[in-house]
Formats: sequence, structure tokens, C-alpha cells
Amino acid sequence: MSSTDHILENSAAEVGDVHSGPGELLRETERLVRDAVSERPDVSWPDRPDHVLAQVLRPGDELRIKDLEQYLDEPARPRGEYQVFDAPSFVTLVQRLREPQTTLWAHQPATGATSPSITAVFNDADGPDGVGIGWRDHRAKLVVKVDPDWAAWAAIDGKALGQVAFAEFVNDHLHNIVDPPAAGLVGAITTFNVKRNVTFSQAVNLESGAQEFTWLERDEAAGKVKLPTELTVRTRPYFGSDPVDLQVALRHRVTKEGGLSLIAVRIRPDIAEEQAWSVVTGRVSEELPDLPMLQGSAPASLRAGS
Repeated sequence: MSSTDHILENSAAEVGDVHSGPGELLRETERLVRDAVSERPDVSWPDRPDHVLAQVLRPGDELRIKDLEQYLDEPARPRGEYQVFDAPSFVTLVQRLREPQTTLWAHQPATGATSPSITAVFNDADGPDGVGIGWRDHRAKLVVKVDPDWAAWAAIDGKALGQVAFAEFVNDHLHNIVDPPAAGLVGAITTFNVKRNVTFSQAVNLESGAQEFTWLERDEAAGKVKLPTELTVRTRPYFGSDPVDLQVALRHRVTKEGGLSLIAVRIRPDIAEEQAWSVVTGRVSEELPDLPMLQGSAPASLRAGS
């Protein structure tokens, strides 16, 4: 006797109690057979979340898993990545969301990072042996943004600019120049601005460290203009960082046509960037003293597609 026949025989009394026509009797018989065939093997899954359904439709079928988290009032667990642009925002976020498994990872300019960052992984590993390891998909990341003034000086670094273009740039960024005094530099730049139809001769380096350019107008009137050989520029490498002083060398070229072009060359901007970044990481470490900052790239998430 098959298992189905056995179930039907044992259920005969139950079916016989159904006082209805042949159609109702047939439907009740089909229900008993369906329940017998679809007796599901026990799916052993300790601590299975309530929002996850595990089902085997028939013996021998694949295990079907359905995650109904999207229908809950709130997510089953925190995950995702926050992104902030300054140290105070990062510290506030880490203090709010940190867990026992939290780790900090710093990617420094000195290691070749084009965009320095600090990443907090809130569900990393708890303990040196990886006990309580998490999915590593809940994070906060401090990504610095280049300050507009810093980017502007970087854009002209090493490029030859005509006198008008150079004059316009310096006039737009006098607020960055701390040495020499802006007043004297404005006078020299103004002279550059109005002397468009002149012929320049080679510059002479004066004892003061300035460059003296001799110019000759078309009506044969002559004159001189002085420019420093070096500027001290004060600006922030990153949004939210402290300003740093950067030395900028001024070089010149007298063109074949007798015109003058000037070149601004930043001296070791990488050192200034590292100095500014050290201040950022120092503030984070000071506010989060119990979270050591590891030098390297944050570990990847362990769950694909999370």
C-alpha cells in the first residue's frame, strides 16, 4: 500500500463525515493527498530571522528562501555607507553609530592616495581572533574635498601665463598671498595690466630677491617693473582643514616677440598636503582615542551585493 493510500484509508472516517455531494468529497480527498505529498522536511536553520521564509514545496525540491525585509517597518539591521567631508562630521557619526566591532582605516597621501580618506567599519571583527566577525557593510567614510583656492593654484602650477592672464589670476587670489605684502604686488600687477603693447628685456635679479623687468613702449618711452621671485601662499589643501603656507616660485620667459610670460611653480605641495592631513587624522584620533587608526585600505564587504 502506498503512503497516499495509507493516508486516504486513515482519513476515511474524516472524509465520510463530510455530508455533501460528490464534488465536495473529491475536493476534500485532493486536500488530504496534497497535504500528504507536501509534508516538508524540517529545514534546520538556527536563529533564522522571522522575515526570512525557508520552504521546500515537495520532497526532493530545492530549498527556496524569500527575504521579506522590505515589508518591515524598519530594516532588520543597519548597513550602508555614509560619506562626510570634514573631521568633526566624521567623529560625530562614528560616536553615534559605533559598535564593539568598529575599526578605523586611514589611506594617507604619502601612500599614494589621490583622495585621502578615513573609513570606519562598524561591523568588522570583535577581537584579535576575528570572534564575532561581521558583514563589514556598515560604514562611514571621511573623504576630503580639495579647497577651491588650492585647486586654482594647482591648475596654473608650471604653466606659462601671459602678463594679462597672470595679472588677472593674482588679482583674484590676493587673499591667499601673505608675502610679499599685497599692496606692492598689486602695483606691479597693475603695471603689467596696462602695459600691453610693450617690449620686455631680460629680467635682472636684484639684491632684494626681486626680478626687475625693463620694458620699452612703442613710442620709445622706457620703464621698469619689479616682481618678487617667490610668493608665500596661505590656503587650505582640503575643505575643513587648517590653512598651510606654501612657497610658490615665480619664473619668467621673454618671448621671441618681446612679450613676457610668467610661471608660478609650487614648491613641494605634497609636504603641505601631508601636513594638513596629519592635522585631520590627529583630530579624529583625539576624539576617538579608543579606536586605533590602522594605515591601509578598509576590508571589503563579505556579502555580495550588500
